[in-house]
Amino acid sequence: MYLNNFHILGGGRLKSYLNVSDILQRKHFENIEVIAGKDGLNRLVKWVHIVEVTNIRNLLNGNELILSTGVAWRDNDNLFVSLLNQLIEAQASGLCVEIGTYTSNIPSKVIEIANQFHFPIILFHQEVPFVEITQDIHTLLINQQYEIISNLENYSQMLNKKLLTIKHSNEILKFVHQYLQTYVMIIFTNHRRTVYPKVSSLEEEQMLNDIGKNIGSASSLEVPINLLGSQYANLVLYTRNRLLTEYDQLILDRTATALAQFFIRELYVAEKRRVEETVWIKG
Repeated sequence: MYLNNFHILGGGRLKSYLNVSDILQRKHFENIEVIAGKDGLNRLVKWVHIVEVTNIRNLLNGNELILSTGVAWRDNDNLFVSLLNQLIEAQASGLCVEIGTYTSNIPSKVIEIANQFHFPIILFHQEVPFVEITQDIHTLLINQQYEIISNLENYSQMLNKKLLTIKHSNEILKFVHQYLQTYVMIIFTNHRRTVYPKVSSLEEEQMLNDIGKNIGSASSLEVPINLLGSQYANLVLYTRNRLLTEYDQLILDRTATALAQFFIRELYVAEKRRVEETVWIKG
């Protein structure tokens, strides 16, 4: 049975990554309202920060969900806009604001900017314990990382076992596809290509065009397959249905290593056969 890209955690079904929508299903998010950036609810969340200052640009690494009471920008719309722009530039995941204690409303300019950049702004309509929220989400994220490492090791073991019996690289591509539910492509240095699942020539060209525009983005990832110090091909993941994550990148790296071993074996067998045929002809 193939592993899939999901894990059971905390009594619910959890993906190998968390996004803002997943966080909104957690405890203490029962009485919330998404007032802006609804198209950005699929943003990844790697950490949660409580922020009560207005100069935050250099304190973030990206993909943080921000919790705030709004005390730092109370009655100052310009400070709020400045903070929002910093969060967007730092690629934060979203902003959760507790309404009532220090902030009673969100300026229309803030909502306009958040919608423009698909940046979620979530309101708590009652007082919530930020400390408990951060403890819950951080525990979830840490446990998730443990699950990812465990599943990655299981994937590698299964792939290594498969290498002992496969006869064609397509079997590895099929294995990756069933695990990640993405398109998988090998682009050889001689421009020959293999895609799994198989698509029409037109779809393949469209896919290559998308990959060329978006490589390294949330929809496509690429790593080289190196044999004996030289690049033999590129291995590419491509999807239209979900965001690709660091976990997908790790799977891609492990798979590229396995394919390199397979291709070296193929080349060795072919060379051995050629030598044997040459000896036979000379004989």
